[in-house]
Amino acid sequence: MDPGREWATAVGAGYIHGQQYVIEHQHDDVEVLVPAEFYHVPYGFRFKKNHAPVECYYGSLAKSYNGYDEYLDEYEIGYTATNTIYSNRKDGHRKLTLSYDGQDRGKNQGFFIGLTPIHMNDGHDYYPVYSYSVDGNLGVVYIRTEDISQFEPAKVTYKSIGTLNKTKGKNYYHSFKPYRNRVDF
Repeated sequence: MDPGREWATAVGAGYIHGQQYVIEHQHDDVEVLVPAEFYHVPYGFRFKKNHAPVECYYGSLAKSYNGYDEYLDEYEIGYTATNTIYSNRKDGHRKLTLSYDGQDRGKNQGFFIGLTPIHMNDGHDYYPVYSYSVDGNLGVVYIRTEDISQFEPAKVTYKSIGTLNKTKGKNYYHSFKPYRNRVDF
């Protein structure tokens, strides 16, 4: 889940009377049901062969405490009123790499990329790249929407998260297989 708004983990999903829900484990050990339409599931991608380098940026979504604090010179601190991208800071961007930002182990390597554009304060639109680490933390960096041309759909597996399957044709669709099929709630 978006760490800029609150720390929570999606631990399950299902239907109740025909309505789709996600089971969310919140930071205060409370589990709640959230309507599925509030979620944007990412898609699996990998770099195309001979791709151009892709720059990724640190950012913060509006109304979150995930911003940059100039006094402490640190990210993930401070409130941001608008969607903010740090493209103008020397240390606010870097090259996107599979080893740092993606899943680089196993046979289904690649990235989880959200395809819902986010308009940022610099006037550009960005896609979020979700970097699931081995310890379960979720890091989010952003790539410019035009840089999606450097990727192709792929089947990507993250241990403890699950597998996003390769999309067919030009239309993207979701086929997701969770790491575990049963969650106690």
